[in-house]
Amino acid sequence: MYEEFIRKVIMNHKGNTGTALDFGAHKGLYTEILADKFTDYYGFEPYPENFTHLQDNYKLSNVHFIQKAIGTNDYQEKYHLNDNSAYNSITYSHSNNRDNFMVVESTTIDTFCKDKSISFIKCDIQGAEKNVFQHAVQTLKNNKIDICLEVHQGTNHKELFTFFNSLGYTVYDKSFKTIAVDSLSFLENRFDTFFITNRDVPLHDIIDFGSKMISSGSHINLNNYLYYLFYRQRFLPYVV
Repeated sequence: MYEEFIRKVIMNHKGNTGTALDFGAHKGLYTEILADKFTDYYGFEPYPENFTHLQDNYKLSNVHFIQKAIGTNDYQEKYHLNDNSAYNSITYSHSNNRDNFMVVESTTIDTFCKDKSISFIKCDIQGAEKNVFQHAVQTLKNNKIDICLEVHQGTNHKELFTFFNSLGYTVYDKSFKTIAVDSLSFLENRFDTFFITNRDVPLHDIIDFGSKMISSGSHINLNNYLYYLFYRQRFLPYVV
């Protein structure tokens, strides 16, 4: 359900000039889609096996992969590992073995983005979202950005969304209703996905809410079928 929301936002985003960032590129599920919608795409994936897969399978001229973690410094991060590499993270959680980690190179969002025009961020970094966005203040202030964000257990929603609101961003839930931060429990930390933007235009100018997005079953089934074919072609050998 949560991946479905991210998929719908990305597939139906109208795109524009500028750069799309993919924090947690993993096997490149959204690489070609985002590369088609934006001038440049940068996918961040520190795990060696996944990074090799990305380099071997995506050769588009506007696609760039960075073998670093988006983190809290411009040096190194401890990267906690899981049997399923999709759950690797710089943040320790109950799903990762505390003693099973590797040290990876890292960069902050502000450092990487200081000379770039950023238009879109997809972020799936398994619980590290609050920490890494604290190091993105200048990027968030100086660009008009749409963000598709997974928020994981252990992340304080109220603190995170208050941070985005303070920088002029509006947070939307999966029904594209505005999140009222004051209504959230201070300790609310469920897993969920959100759309966040600071663009002062109606949402329908950002996302195509036509038949592909929300209406008839035939269109939804077609979208799912195309997604299934894409998934089989790229990722089925890697599913455990």
